[in-house]
Amino acid sequence: MRQPGGPGRRPPLGFTLLELLVVLVIMAAAATLVTSSLARPMAKADFRAVRDSLVGELRLARSDAVTTGRETVVALDPRQRWFQRDGGKRHPIPAGVQLDVVSAQEAATTESETAIRFFPDGESTGGRIRLTADGLPFEVLVHWRTGLVLPADGADAR
Repeated sequence: MRQPGGPGRRPPLGFTLLELLVVLVIMAAAATLVTSSLARPMAKADFRAVRDSLVGELRLARSDAVTTGRETVVALDPRQRWFQRDGGKRHPIPAGVQLDVVSAQEAATTESETAIRFFPDGESTGGRIRLTADGLPFEVLVHWRTGLVLPADGADAR
């Protein structure tokens, strides 16, 4: 029986440089596809987390004002990218999520910071807060007369 490569030669062991390069290119392409497909769900998760935290903090501020009998404030700073309820944790707004706030002028606390105030009788200064990510808006309305926090997507207003 004749061996490949001539008499007395052993068959080549291992892979050629070209085969290794092809495998590396395929692995790099697969890694790129996986990381880009994971980035979008993470951005959506960040958006949902900010949205849910904002609605929760607003509702908690209203509840605190009514139960404690003291005014409670939720401060929002679109420039510095955060919001915070009196005595609560400061919530950063991730890159890629835009915050726009329309509230009463007298509720503003600084030039860049604005606020929505909740009063013991359930009323508030009212306002509209809009979060936008990847062109998808989410709007929260705070009714001035009742202080109810109403997500514009039709979620319940408790």
